[in-house]
Amino acid sequence: MYAKKNGNYYDVVITNKNGQVITAVGGNTKSLRNWSDVTKMLNNHGGYSSLPTH
Repeated sequence: MYAKKNGNYYDVVITNKNGQVITAVGGNTKSLRNWSDVTKMLNNHGGYSSLPTH
């Protein structure tokens, strides 16, 4: 999982263990306004085992 601040919002790209992109979230939807929105989205969709620092 990769997260990048893009202006006032976060873009999140989720990859599988082979590094292939599975999905991207955020972007033009501007739905991930802050870091807690990112972690809430991940927890609502099965959680996560590790998260990069932002």
